[in-house]
Amino acid sequence: MDENTLKQFDLIEARIRDIIYSVKKPEHMLFDLDSTLLATSGKQEGEGFNFHYQAHGYHPIICYDGLTGDLLKTELRDGTQYCSKDADKFILPLLREFRTKHPSMPLYLRGDSGFDFSAVSSHSRVANANRLRVHALAYNLFNWFRRLALATSMRRMRIDAIRLKLLKVAAKVVRSARYITFNLLR
Repeated sequence: MDENTLKQFDLIEARIRDIIYSVKKPEHMLFDLDSTLLATSGKQEGEGFNFHYQAHGYHPIICYDGLTGDLLKTELRDGTQYCSKDADKFILPLLREFRTKHPSMPLYLRGDSGFDFSAVSSHSRVANANRLRVHALAYNLFNWFRRLALATSMRRMRIDAIRLKLLKVAAKVVRSARYITFNLLR
């Protein structure tokens, strides 16, 4: 994984977003800017002490669609970065994309901070940036599945509740002297 992989993630996300919007395009877009602490352990390249979170880690900047919850863009930054540093450079390509592809769509911007994310394990900044993008893609795939494929009553459920509801299998555990078996219900 390298910087080129990060650019490929941008293209993948934009193309998948085009497909999703061809099925159901939002009436307007609320760009919700946020930052979070991505905790580190050890000496990862680019990690630093963040005084706001009082912890070591990276300080990525994130943009969601505030209405659908879609994760539109994310960028790994050094842990010492202030939450809004270079936010204009971060959001500008996304604004251009939406202005070009959806010229009549009203665009709104909201900025805040305080979102939590999982920890990282690699010592390489590029590997951690790519890992962040893989997590973002997985988040979006689930969010799009929830929004486009599930019944209205299930769209606000969390992933663990949906997994339990869709994949729950009832079985009886039978123990014998040599084996433990599962008798599935028919």
